[in-house]
Amino acid sequence: MRWHPALLMSLVWLLCAAGFGLLPFQLVDREMTWYGGLIQVILIGSFCAGSIMAWSLRSDDTDERREPVNVAWAQLLLMVFSAIATIALLLDAQGREVFDLAASYSARSDSADALFKGEASESTIWFQIAFLTYPAAYVFTGLHLLYAPRLQPLRLIVFGFAPFILVGMVMGGRMPILYGLLLTWLAFRQRRRMMDADGTAPTSDRRPLRTMVIWTLMAGAAMYYFAQVFLVRAEAAGGAEAMFEVARQRWGITFEGPLADSMFEVLGMETSYLIFIFVWYVVQGLVIGNELFFSYAEPAQWGAYGIDLFSALLRRVNPEQLTRGFDALMDLGTYGFFPSAWGSLFVDLRYGAIAFALAWGAFAGLTYRRIVIEKRVDWQLVGPFISIGILCSTINTPLGFTNGLVTHFWLVVAFFALHRSNGDRPAEGDTTHAAAP
Repeated sequence: MRWHPALLMSLVWLLCAAGFGLLPFQLVDREMTWYGGLIQVILIGSFCAGSIMAWSLRSDDTDERREPVNVAWAQLLLMVFSAIATIALLLDAQGREVFDLAASYSARSDSADALFKGEASESTIWFQIAFLTYPAAYVFTGLHLLYAPRLQPLRLIVFGFAPFILVGMVMGGRMPILYGLLLTWLAFRQRRRMMDADGTAPTSDRRPLRTMVIWTLMAGAAMYYFAQVFLVRAEAAGGAEAMFEVARQRWGITFEGPLADSMFEVLGMETSYLIFIFVWYVVQGLVIGNELFFSYAEPAQWGAYGIDLFSALLRRVNPEQLTRGFDALMDLGTYGFFPSAWGSLFVDLRYGAIAFALAWGAFAGLTYRRIVIEKRVDWQLVGPFISIGILCSTINTPLGFTNGLVTHFWLVVAFFALHRSNGDRPAEGDTTHAAAP
């Protein structure tokens, strides 16, 4: 963590507003209201207030957590469950066209439609196992990047990257892969700061050109994959130009005006569509959240809207209630869109979202204090997850974004495994023994 959570959250939402305002987005049968904007400002302000209060509290902390930590127990546990997830995903993928983006899109659409109707899930037992275990790979990725004295690429690929790439392919979605790449970037940057402060970075970690090439290749591959997903979906609708019409009629958003005309002429319809869709995925929470604040008047959904695991459980226990809640969102024209963290909290908690935002900010501020001021080595593991929750707040809450509740469960497990192993003496040459920054 480098920036204070209040500053980072403010910058994220200022950039979100700038992206929506500078590009030629035009609302169609949608409206941004002052009331919706006010609620959004209150929620963001509550987060910032909570983070500042927790950060400014005096601490009686001792040096007991500043010594090196032994991550052997946590690493072993995460590797086991990550391997289980990989095996389960491979078994689930048998007989399915996971490399066919069009088939994956169709299967994903059918699954989303079944969820909306509250129909029984057709997922296999293997996918259900993977759903609960693949987030362990995210935590392993952060753990290894932060604490390993020397990175082991094969271990990182097998137990870190493989599960979330596989789940992205099986589900036909982008978010598990996006989350994993963001986490990798944040954890690696934090690792560099830790080792630079301690003076322990090996030569292999101090080759900026090689690092830049690796990151460029990874980002390029991810962007290419995401672009292909969007283009396949456009082809299903009749092409990029037809997708703009779909966006106008069904999404209530389009590109219009002199700037849009110039983009179409200079960049072409397909490239303009990719710019439109990439930016819309980031900024739509600003629009959808505003609509929810102004128009949503139904009872709180208590996590069924914003948290995957809760909606999956309610689908089995009370599908009628799930359908009623989703029907209300469909009537508002907001179902199926990213509501932002604030819109998601408002639907699930109503005005109790303010208290949640305050608590979320307080925990983010506490984490910042533990890492930046108190130099707590064990809390370094929490930092990237706090940062990614803020960066992706335009999409959903940290607990709701791409199976986030289960991810944070594994984070808690790993964090307390670090605590339990602190008193243990690591074996000679144990590569998981990390020095304090």
